[in-house]
Amino acid sequence: SIWGNDFRPEYAALSGLLQRLPQVPVLALTATADKATQTDIQHQLELRDARLFVSSFERKNIFIGAAGGQDRFARVLRFIEHHRGEAGIIYALSRRSTEELAAKLRQHGYAAEHYHAEVAAAQKRKVQDAFQQDQLQIVCATIAFGMGIDKANIRWIIHYNMPKNIESYYQEIGRAGRDGEPAETLMFASFRDVTVYRSFIEQSEADDDFKEVQRQKLERIWELAQATSCRTNVILNYFGEYRNTGCGHCDNCKQPPEGFDGTVLAQKALSAVKRTRESVGVQILTDILRGSMRQEIREKGFDRIKTFGAGRDESRRAWLEYITQMINQGVLDIDYTRGSRLVCTPIGETVLRNEGRVTLYKTSFTPGWKPRPTSRKALFEEGLVEQLKTLRKDLALELGVPAFAIFSDRTLGEIAAAKPLTTQQFLQIHGVGTFKAEQYGARFMDAVRTYIRQQKHLKQPRGKTYLETLDLLRAGKSISEIAAIRGLHPNTIVAHLVHLYELGEDIDLRQYFAPGQVEIIRKAWLEAGQPEALRPVMERLPEETDFNQIKMALAIFGKE
Repeated sequence: SIWGNDFRPEYAALSGLLQRLPQVPVLALTATADKATQTDIQHQLELRDARLFVSSFERKNIFIGAAGGQDRFARVLRFIEHHRGEAGIIYALSRRSTEELAAKLRQHGYAAEHYHAEVAAAQKRKVQDAFQQDQLQIVCATIAFGMGIDKANIRWIIHYNMPKNIESYYQEIGRAGRDGEPAETLMFASFRDVTVYRSFIEQSEADDDFKEVQRQKLERIWELAQATSCRTNVILNYFGEYRNTGCGHCDNCKQPPEGFDGTVLAQKALSAVKRTRESVGVQILTDILRGSMRQEIREKGFDRIKTFGAGRDESRRAWLEYITQMINQGVLDIDYTRGSRLVCTPIGETVLRNEGRVTLYKTSFTPGWKPRPTSRKALFEEGLVEQLKTLRKDLALELGVPAFAIFSDRTLGEIAAAKPLTTQQFLQIHGVGTFKAEQYGARFMDAVRTYIRQQKHLKQPRGKTYLETLDLLRAGKSISEIAAIRGLHPNTIVAHLVHLYELGEDIDLRQYFAPGQVEIIRKAWLEAGQPEALRPVMERLPEETDFNQIKMALAIFGKE
């Protein structure tokens, strides 16, 4: 399809199969196709009377964010710090960038590797396997990485450079959060990215129609990167799913940009463009407004124009963002045929004459991550999840399978919240069936128990008191000895044993009865009508029988 990412003649040739096998049902599938692509697929494959099925393009579990191209690496570090221990991909435009990024991340203590088309096949497999098994947290890659990756627990995606179109962007962020759990994405975008892609388009050998389509697609991804309203709606509208209500899971919805009257700032920029005879690009215009004395500006005499330094009260980053917004609003334009110089538009002319107003926005990247947990309970569960992830990684290595194939991140989170101590409790967790409970249950429950005993966040986490009683019982202590050691009443210890027994722990309650005593209590219980209350049973028993024995006997009857 000429509307897609790349033109592949083999795809168009597939129609020959339909001609040779006219009675065979045909299903054409794609993840992210706009209306033009949907039509073209039908045309290229020569589908007859095809029915079209389109579900929503919205990915509600993915938080979408974008930021300018300044301070990228510093922002990347802040971003991944909030995703500590979680798998993610950083997509970059060049092979060299992927290598440099991975090296810098390793210097900061992250398990990161690069991946691109020139990497040797053996190394590619090594990186893929390590990433699948959670040994590797971060892959810095060109778009060569990801097509064949079936990894459900990728929690974040960063585009270090703006993708070339919305289809590519949406396909690539779709590699995160495939388990349905929350994921986060961040796209950096700058004029340099646009300039590089434009040069790719112009230098290609494709026909003019193809080039024009790619130019338009580039404009749309740039609009997405610079949007001041809901970004998800920009994407949905692009794919023909029209909506104007906010999504709630993008940075602009979470914290709408603050708009203000930027007419005076626009007039300063427009005046500088005019006084330089429309001969400068974004970077030099910014330097002129900021009053930079760099050599190029002095050599060309730009330091002597009236608007030199007129915008020094705004930061360089702010000016870069404001000029970008002016371009998006049609106040300024970029002449790509003359080295990406800025030119004044008819709208800009009206603003200069004070006949039009310009609204600008103070933008700041709003991350989608939740604040780091501060409550003792949250810290407890976070620590337990980390322990469970370590166990999952070790098991994946032992078995030679992807880590998520053992349990998803969601399942680990539920294990940490529920803290199952028995198989029956473990089976209640989402994503745990009989097979997985048999294969992995014991090791994960041991990990939960070990963590509960050793953690320092909670004085008495749920289940800890039962474990302490169980440990002493297995050490050969009697009920009275356990009560004395723990400073608890024997009745409480019996209640612990009954609870553990009912949950499936291997505890021999019959050891606390004389021969035949359980059967005597059973008879009294049946005669009393099998009540849950103890007194009707006690009234039918010898005086030497105590309530604790009845409690344990009822537990035995219940299980049987």
